[in-house]
Amino acid sequence: MVKYLKKILLLAFSYLPSSLKLTVYRILGARIGKNIELGLGSYILPFDGDFKKIRIENGGIIEDGVHILAKSLVIGEESQIKSGTRIWGQSSFSLGKGCYIDQDCHIDLRRDITFGNMVAVGGGSWFYTHMVFHSVLNGAPFAFGAISLGDRAYLGANVFILPGISIGPDAMVGARAVVTKNVCADAIVVGNPAHQIGLTSERNKNMSLTEKQDLVLEILKYFTVVQDRRVTILHNQETNGLLFRYGHFLVYYSYHLDDIEQLDRIERSCHQEPAVIISFGIPKSVKEYCDVHRVAWFDMAYSWQSPVYNLAGQKIAHFFGDYGIRFAS
Repeated sequence: MVKYLKKILLLAFSYLPSSLKLTVYRILGARIGKNIELGLGSYILPFDGDFKKIRIENGGIIEDGVHILAKSLVIGEESQIKSGTRIWGQSSFSLGKGCYIDQDCHIDLRRDITFGNMVAVGGGSWFYTHMVFHSVLNGAPFAFGAISLGDRAYLGANVFILPGISIGPDAMVGARAVVTKNVCADAIVVGNPAHQIGLTSERNKNMSLTEKQDLVLEILKYFTVVQDRRVTILHNQETNGLLFRYGHFLVYYSYHLDDIEQLDRIERSCHQEPAVIISFGIPKSVKEYCDVHRVAWFDMAYSWQSPVYNLAGQKIAHFFGDYGIRFAS
């Protein structure tokens, strides 16, 4: 009876508003940053009851129906866990900055699992840190082992990772692959069992600055289409890029942002200070001005973003993530 009562209480708690759940976690000792989202039906439980071992950094998003039980948990800045994912076991889980775990993934924590920064995992993927069924006392085989993914590793949909696997930085694993041995950095592997077919660096190409600037413009134009009901395009002769309102936020993209006066002209013409600016090679003086005035900025030349958070900046950062563009603070 007590067991079912606990389940009912946990279920009821999981459907409380995100802000209320996060307040409870803070009271219990969890370290929760700013601009965090914990969706409906989602909850986090510490395996040994110590909520101080839970840390979610600024901008972390956990969508609906995500269930987490771990000895310790770290979710880095601007990382996302999509709906229906289950992270469960008696060991630790660490997710770096700017990571993306798609929906309905299963992450088994019989042993520790560690993801580096800017890791992306496709939907329906499974991570197993143990493989045993029949009794080991009868001589049955068994395997236990931690799993690690290096910075910028990418896994397609429905990938299966076996115990003890290490996947190196910048590696790519094709959809539905079964990874039975370590994957070295920069490798592309596919199949069952997964085997190497090339290097990610061989598939990259050098783009000119103008090509990059034009591509960012096209991505932002598509963002305004997707967010059509919340976006108003503004036409301004001072701009060399795009200027629009997202809700009550003013977003400014410029190919070249030379000085603070450029922002002042935008503010005077729109009677509003920009909330987000995007450009290539933003000068240090402009970044300092933005940090003081709580303006979020994205420097596309170095994939850097400001420590300032607002809703428009978060949405745009996640939209860029759909194109593999991820930022470090």
